Amino acid sequence: MSNQQHSKKRLGIPRGLPAKLRAALTEELQRMGSTYPEIAEAADPPLAPAQVLPMARAWNNLTPTQQAAWHDAATQENLRGAHPPCRN
Repeated sequence: MSNQQHSKKRLGIPRGLPAKLRAALTEELQRMGSTYPEIAEAADPPLAPAQVLPMARAWNNLTPTQQAAWHDAATQENLRGAHPPCRN
């Protein structure tokens, strides 16, 4: 029998949050394999913990096919916004 444990990766969750919010964020971020700063600071202005939680839950509820489609769309969007290479 093996006990599967989540990694001890620091999640960067702010201190002083209500216990329920902190526990829920910890669980969802561990399932997601991400950290609070990676998600919160991706938006401008950065998201509050109460905003990050539903986003993490939504991501964790996507199927692998849906996640792959999202990654493909994000890659296309990033390529569309990239500057063309310099030409001399």
